[in-house]
Amino acid sequence: MQFVHLAHMELKRLWRNRFARIAAVALCFMPLLYSFLYLSAFWDPYGHLEHMKVAVVNLDRAATRNGETIHAGDDLVKKLKGDPSVGWRFTSEADAENGVKEAKYDMALIIPPDFSQTLLNVARDPKSGKTPPKARLLYYSNPSKNFLAAQIGDKVTEKLKGEFNGQIAGDFLNNVFVNLADLGSGMQTAAEGASHLDQGLRQAASGSAKITGRLREAADGAGKLTQGLKSAANGADQVAGGDTSLANGAQALLGATNPIDSGLERARQGSGQLAAGSGSLVSGLNNSETKMGSAAAGATEIQKGVAAAYDGAQNLQSGTGALLNGSAQLENGAGQVYSGLSQMKQQLNDPANGVPALINGANTLAAHTSAKSQLLRGVISAHQALTGRIIPGVQSAAGSVSQISSGLSQASAGLTQDSRALQTAAASLAKVEAADPALAQNPDFVTALGAVKSVQPTLDPTNTDAGTGITASIKAAAAGLGQVASGLTGPATDPAQPSALSGLQQLDAGLYNANDSEANPQTVYGGVEALNNGAGRLSAGLQQFLDTSNSGLDQLLAGAGQLRTGAAGLNSGLAEVNRGSAALTGGLSQLKSGASGLSAGLSQGAQGFPRLVDGGQKLSSGLNALTGALTELEQGFRTFAGHLAGLNQGAAQLAQGSRTVSEGVARAAAGSASLQNGLTALHTGSAGLTQGLGTAKAGSQKLLKGLNKGVRQVRENLPAQRSLVAKDMGEPVRIVKDTLNPVQTYGTGFAPYFIPLSLWVGALVLFFLINTKENRFVTSRVSPLDIVLGKYVIFALLGVLQAVVSSLVLIEVLGLHPLNVPAFYGFNILLSLTFTAIMELLVVAAGMVGRFAAIVLLMLQLTSSGGTFPLELVPKFFRVISPFLPMTYATAGLRQIISGSSVLPLGTDLMVLTGFGLVSLALAVLATRPRIRVRDLHPAPELGA
Repeated sequence: MQFVHLAHMELKRLWRNRFARIAAVALCFMPLLYSFLYLSAFWDPYGHLEHMKVAVVNLDRAATRNGETIHAGDDLVKKLKGDPSVGWRFTSEADAENGVKEAKYDMALIIPPDFSQTLLNVARDPKSGKTPPKARLLYYSNPSKNFLAAQIGDKVTEKLKGEFNGQIAGDFLNNVFVNLADLGSGMQTAAEGASHLDQGLRQAASGSAKITGRLREAADGAGKLTQGLKSAANGADQVAGGDTSLANGAQALLGATNPIDSGLERARQGSGQLAAGSGSLVSGLNNSETKMGSAAAGATEIQKGVAAAYDGAQNLQSGTGALLNGSAQLENGAGQVYSGLSQMKQQLNDPANGVPALINGANTLAAHTSAKSQLLRGVISAHQALTGRIIPGVQSAAGSVSQISSGLSQASAGLTQDSRALQTAAASLAKVEAADPALAQNPDFVTALGAVKSVQPTLDPTNTDAGTGITASIKAAAAGLGQVASGLTGPATDPAQPSALSGLQQLDAGLYNANDSEANPQTVYGGVEALNNGAGRLSAGLQQFLDTSNSGLDQLLAGAGQLRTGAAGLNSGLAEVNRGSAALTGGLSQLKSGASGLSAGLSQGAQGFPRLVDGGQKLSSGLNALTGALTELEQGFRTFAGHLAGLNQGAAQLAQGSRTVSEGVARAAAGSASLQNGLTALHTGSAGLTQGLGTAKAGSQKLLKGLNKGVRQVRENLPAQRSLVAKDMGEPVRIVKDTLNPVQTYGTGFAPYFIPLSLWVGALVLFFLINTKENRFVTSRVSPLDIVLGKYVIFALLGVLQAVVSSLVLIEVLGLHPLNVPAFYGFNILLSLTFTAIMELLVVAAGMVGRFAAIVLLMLQLTSSGGTFPLELVPKFFRVISPFLPMTYATAGLRQIISGSSVLPLGTDLMVLTGFGLVSLALAVLATRPRIRVRDLHPAPELGA
């Protein structure tokens, strides 16, 4: 037990030396300086990033797309200004670049001018198929000024990028959801418009069907009118022909009256002369019988004249009889013409079957097809709904769906790259594990490898499981949305199934075109307008035809009335003429008999002279009567001639009017035929319109059903909490971090590294205060064991004080919170005892060289203990020497005590460290020489000697 005595002596020596006492106290705080200063400096560097000066330059310009303007640069600056965790400095580009070069700023973040624009350009170029460049944030650092500051800046920018990408994706998806909601509202509005369109098309189809039926009836009526007008035209032609013959006969009759009038004049004059001659004859008979011969000759001449007059009177009676028959026929024909014209006018003006019915039908057709009609209002309303809401809504929805699909495709591509990176990482970790099987026992390595293996299948693009294959699901969703966008606006591969947008555009093109040609309409609107214009022109033409026909028929009826009146007067005059000619014939017959008797009497001679005188007297009386009859006949014939002149004028007017009527009826028949053709064409077009409206109605019903189905799907599938869902989808992969033994601060993580470092340095400096060589003990025959143990007790006592002081200050002042406080004190004491034993071995064995060797060992342990980077990441040399150095086990043990297990570690670390200490003491005993050498009497000067 001499080592106890030796230790007591050493303590007394140190206590007597004031410098030694002060040095001993100072050396007790030496490890504290290392551990406390280092750990306090690195305790929580990420908690003081507000002191890290980061220059921010915003050069971004606003960008607009589809009417939406974004200011991504301003939004990012606003976000950074609201984040006090980093010392953001907002400045100019030149100041930022110069500041990074001159260490005024730790780093610089520059938002380029095209930042907003590149965020909007997410779709591939349809021509080249190239993906547009991604948005960039320019980051400048100067690692040569401070490498760790640059590394921290890298982490800050990566975190900022992740948060901003998540925000951008969340905002994008939120806008997508909003657009989908707007699409749902637009589809609802479109569905309502389609419902109105369907109702309008139903009414239009019903009205068109009615119009088609009315047009069919109008066409049939026009056909009947055409046939009637053709028959009327034939009758009018016949009437015109009869009127012309009548006019010609009246003219001929009027011309024949002149000779008759002249003959009657001559007959009357001859009768007067005969009467005068008969008077003279009677006078002559009374005065002288001698003049019998002259009388006989005169009687013979009288007999001849009377015979000629009798023959003329018979011819006159025959002519007047024929005229009387013709006049009766003329009167009957004039009555028939008047009746036919009256019936024609009545038929034309019949409200039910005549031209007014056609006019009413045309007006009804015009009213049903006017600009204010329900049909055209429905067509215009449908056009406005299609162009104002439905088609833009579908285009907007297609643009939103395309953006979503592009964003999902990019996300899928990014996840595919992440999957490849994870595959590479998994392969690298597998190689590391194969190269170092001991890593299979390392919990950190096993946790990292398990995390990589668990995440990698979810990102594997070949994994099509709906529950775990995120990349494949996103790719499938992108493809599905691409098909939806193609179905909405893209080119249709099947002509029988056009896209929704092209179908709507075709429907709108078939419904409405303000510049549609009236001559050849291509749309429902143009067809209805053409039908309306045609109906208006038809109504106006029918009204004009009716007015013209009524005016012409009124003129014809007036002429026919005059003709009928003139024919009646003519018939009456001819009857008088016929009666006068009969009386004339009878008188001439008597005159002829008297003249014959006169001639016979004169021829008999004187025997019958008295009778001759008596006959002469009778002859004179008969001639006087004949003269009176001829006078009356002449007056009656002149009256007949006057009526015949009126008849001739009326017959001429009737012939002219008949020709006008015939021409008008012919034109009416031609117009009616054109009307029939037009109505037939209108009926055909209206039937086509009705069929087209039926097809449009069926299409509108399909559109209505499809829109209602789309609205239901959007409402059912669109999440209620869109912003939260968009935020979650903005971060599709979330790392679930399950920390087994959390480390709260950066300093807590480095404490297992700096505490052994400080205790090693503390143990080393002790050997600059206390000399290990004691020749007096050797000469006193003290054993090497007692010498080593006696010195070790002093070193151990000071080392324990170092460990206790360091542990106390780290816990109470710095705020280190080990899970097992007693174990923390005990383990640090064990470290101090082990390290002092190692130092004693080195100094005893090699003196000053041993102290230098301790510094070299310290440097080797700092690089191979795994206190900073994992051993797997350091060069192989350090991995090889790591198991043979004590600080490796010191670091591992402190990690378990501070943040690992609360149970005292009695495992490998304690045994190895205890072994290092015992072996070092044993070797120190062996290195202590039991005898003094000559050079030991004159040792080299050493500190503390």
